[in-house]
Amino acid sequence: YERKAAKTLPPLPRYWYEARRRMYARTHGRTGAMLANGFWVAGHGLYLVRRAVGLGGSHLPVANEARDLLRHGMLPSKADLQPHVARWDDPIDQPPAWMAKRGA
Repeated sequence: YERKAAKTLPPLPRYWYEARRRMYARTHGRTGAMLANGFWVAGHGLYLVRRAVGLGGSHLPVANEARDLLRHGMLPSKADLQPHVARWDDPIDQPPAWMAKRGA
């Protein structure tokens, strides 16, 4: 029995890209998150060029990674900037921010 070598890793779940987008938005702001994503796309493009000329190394790419990042993780929303952890001085009769409706 011979096992075929994988040419790509399986795609990452949508929540991975959403969590990445939120983390960059919370730590670096919307502009910083968009810059980080833009630099990632540029670096991925350079990797594809290097791989095409035989200099890509032994890195296995994730299937549809660039497409999924562009679709689910590129542009941070206002909700990404909202804290989702209740603070000690939040009113006790209000639900925490993570339970609030998006866009409200």
